[in-house]
Amino acid sequence: MNNINYDIIQMVNEYQNNISLKNLALTSRNMFENIKYKICYKLNESQIVDRIHYKIHVDKIPKKKYRNRVYKLYLYNNQLTSIPDSIGQLTQLQTLDLRDNLLTSIPESIGQLSQLLLLDLDNNQLTSIPDSIEQLTQLQTLDLRDNLLTSIPDSIFKLSRLQTLYLNNNQLTSIPDSIEQLTQLQTLDLYDNKLTSIPDSIRQLSQLQILSLGCNQLTSIPESIGQLTQLQRLSLHNNRLTSMPDSIGHLLQLQRLDLNNNKLTSIPDSIEQLTQLQTLDLYDNKLTSIPDSIRQLSQLQILDLDNNQLTSIPDSIGQLTQLQRLSLHNNRLTSMPDSIGQLFQLRLLNFGNNQLTSIPDSIGQLSQLRLLNFGNNQLTSIPDSIGQLSQLRLLIN
Repeated sequence: MNNINYDIIQMVNEYQNNISLKNLALTSRNMFENIKYKICYKLNESQIVDRIHYKIHVDKIPKKKYRNRVYKLYLYNNQLTSIPDSIGQLTQLQTLDLRDNLLTSIPESIGQLSQLLLLDLDNNQLTSIPDSIEQLTQLQTLDLRDNLLTSIPDSIFKLSRLQTLYLNNNQLTSIPDSIEQLTQLQTLDLYDNKLTSIPDSIRQLSQLQILSLGCNQLTSIPESIGQLTQLQRLSLHNNRLTSMPDSIGHLLQLQRLDLNNNKLTSIPDSIEQLTQLQTLDLYDNKLTSIPDSIRQLSQLQILDLDNNQLTSIPDSIGQLTQLQRLSLHNNRLTSMPDSIGQLFQLRLLNFGNNQLTSIPDSIGQLSQLRLLNFGNNQLTSIPDSIGQLSQLRLLIN
């Protein structure tokens, strides 16, 4: 059947006697009128995959007697500019993948897909979403990233079972208070928009595990963020933050905190309560010191403090015994604490571009160290103990 143009209905007819159609995939990187696609279906218990060339006629997919057999429809990576109203007749559809097309609108009939669990509209040209989307009461994942949305439609906040919401790479300027209605939300991605503030109502998202707000225009974070007690990852990089609320210490499940590329001048002592934290990114800020309380971060593996204004490192840093990467490049450090030698798991140590005049002998105890950078300092000698670093692969001096 290769190199034959098929109408999708004719193709389905050919398989009607021995196929229980479950998944229909119409995808391509070719031109819209002549598309190679994959049709996946089940024959008995085994899955068969066949490739056919045909012309897509979206308004004819599929015939009425097959509409209740299609559960997953993949139309991603084509040149679609519109979706027919008849899409609403696929009433058993659970997955609808329309990403990577040229869609500027979605028909109201999409609200008829009452069994839909996943709707992917990533990378289109949408400026709005139909109000009927609020009828998708089973929806768990909604992907609207890489579009042209300037606001979040109220209809989205009626999706009471929504667990994952991607809105990154749009043109959003605010988050409505009504976001508090999405109480089942676990992932909220608002990366790369034009947000200037976060509403206090975000505290109601008690199930939230991942919150991404990087690359916006935020100047502050509300104290209410401390009520997101299930949060595991918080990304606030590339904003205009000058401080963090003390309530950050209430995020006891937090494993990753990204605060790089802001204007922070200090870190709240409450950070000591984040005992599950594994990654702390603070590079490109205006920090002048590190609080002693950092010693409580017993699970920390990555600490990045590049491009700040630090003049010293507390001895307590030696208590971060799980640390594998410590980077302090481009600060104003004149010395290193002897306790650095207690970081037995350390694999990368970067003190380049500082004002160091000496290196402590204890550095020889870092038996797992593979990369060591002391370039562009004021060193006049290197301790003999550096010869004990048997795992060292790169030394920059």
